[in-house]
Amino acid sequence: MSGIYFSINGSAFREKSTAEQICSLPLDRVMLETDAPWCDIRKQHYGAQFVRTFFETNCKGGPFVSTLCNERRNEPCHLRQVLEAYTGALRRFGEKMADEALRGITEEEVVRQLFNNCVTVFGLGEAEKIDAGTRD
Repeated sequence: MSGIYFSINGSAFREKSTAEQICSLPLDRVMLETDAPWCDIRKQHYGAQFVRTFFETNCKGGPFVSTLCNERRNEPCHLRQVLEAYTGALRRFGEKMADEALRGITEEEVVRQLFNNCVTVFGLGEAEKIDAGTRD
């Protein structure tokens, strides 16, 4: 898979079957995005069970408040939720596949690999090359 990367947003975690397919992609070929203002993770989605970070929202149609997210609109800060859904799904499917590396993967390890992927894709110089499966 030389040269190809897969960009994943919150909609990838709507259904369990889609999340499972996403988790079968090599971690060193994955990038995350929000696709704001669409494709948010909603409470009825499969991936919602893994989300731990929530943001205060302003009522839809209400006045703009700079410190609040707009209700039912995906915002760039929701990238954190995509990360949580992805990491949670990786762990869950790692258990199912008896994959020791995925079952015990930490959010920090996922972030390190995603960072390295971004550095490579965008030509940002040398990233700290840390194997996502290695514990510090």
